[in-house]
Amino acid sequence: MQSIRILLAEDTPFNLKMAKTLITKAGYHVETAQNGKEAVDIYTKAPADYDLIFMDVQMPEMDGIEATKKIREYGFHKIPIIAMTAHTDESFKEKCFEAGMNDFISKPIRKEIISEVVGKWVSDKENQ
Repeated sequence: MQSIRILLAEDTPFNLKMAKTLITKAGYHVETAQNGKEAVDIYTKAPADYDLIFMDVQMPEMDGIEATKKIREYGFHKIPIIAMTAHTDESFKEKCFEAGMNDFISKPIRKEIISEVVGKWVSDKENQ
């Protein structure tokens, strides 16, 4: 499992620390970005370094929806991008999917959900 590398974009220090801890405890390597702009910069400079992106939806400077659109506009269509948000209504989920996100998890996130999502989107690498 350690070979799976995740980029975590989260602006709130408490949420960032909690999510990073949960992802690490689930057995994955994690790098962090503090906002959507930083996530786009980090990912597009080294796309081969990441297998999945957990993207908070509401962040300053550039939100997760706009960051996802940018990543997709740059031609990166294979990287799974998972929305993380407290909003659970269907219209909000639809906005995430329209932006190019692949899946959606509600906050607060749990270790079991992280493992489930990673298994769903990166299962081939997890079994190497």
